[in-house]
Amino acid sequence: MISLRIQKLSILTAFILLVVLQAAAQAQNAADNKDKTSKSASGDRGYFEICASRGLTYPFGDISGDGGQKAHIADSKSAGINTGYEIINSHIIYMGIAMLTQTFEVERKYMNKLMLTSVEAEFINLDLAYRYQGEWYYAGAGLFMGIPGSTWSRKNALNGIVTENLLYGDMKSACKITTGLELFAGLTFAVNNTISLNNGMIIMIPFIPDYKHGQDSIYVMDISICASVAYKFNVPFIN
Repeated sequence: MISLRIQKLSILTAFILLVVLQAAAQAQNAADNKDKTSKSASGDRGYFEICASRGLTYPFGDISGDGGQKAHIADSKSAGINTGYEIINSHIIYMGIAMLTQTFEVERKYMNKLMLTSVEAEFINLDLAYRYQGEWYYAGAGLFMGIPGSTWSRKNALNGIVTENLLYGDMKSACKITTGLELFAGLTFAVNNTISLNNGMIIMIPFIPDYKHGQDSIYVMDISICASVAYKFNVPFIN
């Protein structure tokens, strides 16, 4: 069984990052206050973002086997959109949807042979998050829900020889709807008053196992580098 200390350490590290960035946000408030009037007058409080990411996955939880269970780092990728509203100056609430593909790998012994199990999973990811948008950086946190999409694949390799390479529908029953915490932060580069480019990091930590099959009950932590283009616009009948 893989220890959950990795999960606790990741959550602690991510929260420390968020606290530090929020402290910087408060330090910047004095500078932000001087242009509140001009920003409010512009009326551009709608928020739309196109984003993509590439990252790493790390599985943990209950991994069955005859001993020697070990988690491997694999990869992930996603693309999606976010839309929201700036409730007060620099504070945005948004909802997002993305297609997320994750690969996770675990190593174990099976009948005294080394076996590597590799699962490729697709999710439709929905999230609801808060974002503080500073002049040159952003930071925030939210909750996500991952809904299994498409068909999952699983590959088993014994002593380096592939013995099983499966793509079949009932794998969806092993892949679960999951929810979890997401934390993110990064840098913002303004193109003009309404368009900005963003580059940063997002950490996704599930509360519910992504994958259950036999005696396996596996969570997948995802740490990604993300890039996006954001656009602010006027919301009729609200401003």
